[in-house]
Amino acid sequence: MPGEPSAPTLTPAEILALYQWVDGSCFRCARRSVPTAVVGSIRPSDLPGPHPVRACGACTSLMEGEREHDALRTGRPYVPGPPAVALTA
Repeated sequence: MPGEPSAPTLTPAEILALYQWVDGSCFRCARRSVPTAVVGSIRPSDLPGPHPVRACGACTSLMEGEREHDALRTGRPYVPGPPAVALTA
């Protein structure tokens, strides 16, 4: 809205730096043994508790772009970085 301060623009590298990375498999592109970050969680019916959903840097960047586009489209603020994902039982 006019008169409201705009959020600082972060570079793609700065956005990815907001995540914590460990080697794993990407749920989106199926690459294995690549740096991945938690981007969500699921609760499989055959396993106890929630389990992290991980994505590689390329897929995380694409999903951040989708989140930003959705925020602009709906008038909500775009907050980059990992979602608040509870992984407790």
